[in-house]
Amino acid sequence: QGMQQGMQQGMQQGMQQGEHKKAIEVARAALDEGMGIGVVSKISGLSEEEIRRLLIH
Repeated sequence: QGMQQGMQQGMQQGMQQGEHKKAIEVARAALDEGMGIGVVSKISGLSEEEIRRLLIH
């Protein structure tokens, strides 16, 4: 039972990481199209601070 719970937690973490990676991809594409930080934050679900960090890199 402990092993199964560990596997479920691992899968959930992997899915969350994948969702975050996709949000970053969406944000980068929106920024490339000239959208503002506030709009990009709303459509991607990332914070404005995270969006600003994307602009630096």
